[in-house]
Amino acid sequence: MEPFVGGANMIDKVQHPLRLGADNNRYLIALLKYVQAGGLLPAETVSKDDYYKIRDNRSAYPDWYIGYIGFICSFRSKFFGSYAGVCGKRNY
Repeated sequence: MEPFVGGANMIDKVQHPLRLGADNNRYLIALLKYVQAGGLLPAETVSKDDYYKIRDNRSAYPDWYIGYIGFICSFRSKFFGSYAGVCGKRNY
């Protein structure tokens, strides 16, 4: 059992047919369950305007999508820490 699943970097090492992971961020858990069930992540780039629109209007989107935007589209995967766009020559 992993009480702080985060990015699942510990629980993925456990070799057992039953693995339980928990976290207090419902959006993260919804995202992981979505992917676990075979859901595909969006392939298109999220604009900075869309990032902040979604951040400020979470009730209009499914929880897994909020998790996707909040973690995967954020700089250093900090939940809605800041938009991970282009910085210098790097495109995050």
